[in-house]
Amino acid sequence: MITRDLTAYQNATLRERFIVYATHVAATMEVNSTIITAPCHRLVAGDVVGFVALAGTLPCGLDAGLSYYVIAAGLTHDQFSVSATLNGTPLDLKVAAANLAGGLYGVGKRKDLTGWTLDADVRSTYGGALVGTMTSPITDAVNGRFQLVMSDTITGGLAAGDYLWDLNARQSGGDSEYWMGGKFTVVPTVSRVSG
Repeated sequence: MITRDLTAYQNATLRERFIVYATHVAATMEVNSTIITAPCHRLVAGDVVGFVALAGTLPCGLDAGLSYYVIAAGLTHDQFSVSATLNGTPLDLKVAAANLAGGLYGVGKRKDLTGWTLDADVRSTYGGALVGTMTSPITDAVNGRFQLVMSDTITGGLAAGDYLWDLNARQSGGDSEYWMGGKFTVVPTVSRVSG
C-alpha cells in the first residue's frame, strides 16, 4: 500500500487527482538525448506510459499528468524513447545538466481502471469510528486516472486534527485491494473560529 498524507480545510471541498500505474521502474535520462534508461523495463512499442519524479524534478518535455507512447526507435532491453503520439517522433527531453544531479524518475504503464470500484474512508484511528468518506470518481479509466473528493459539508463537520484514511479498490468479480492510505489532517479555517 502506498502511503500518501492528505490535508483538508474545514468548510472547503478537498479534490485530489491521481494516476495509477500497473508497473513502475526507476529510470534515468541524459542531457540533450531522447533516450531513457530503465534496466529490464519490459516495455514494448505502443505501450502507454507515464512519468513521476522520484528525486529531483521531471525534465522539460515531460509532464506527470500526461501519457506518452513508447516508440520502436531506440527501443532495447534497457533503453527506450517516447512520443506524444503513437508511432510519432521521439520527444527531445532537454534535460539540463543541473537536473541530472540526483534526478531519478519512475516510468510505468498506466493501469486500466475499467471495471474497478474505488472507496475511500476517513477514520478517527485504526479500527476507530468512521468520520467521513470521499467519493472516488474514475475520470479516465483507460489511463488510470481518478479523483478523491470530500465535500465542504463533510469537511465542515470534522474537528481540526489528525485522522487516518485509506482507499479500497475492487475489480468486478475480483478481490478487494488497499492501494493507498495515510494521515488525513483537517486544518481549521477562519470561518470556524469562534470568539
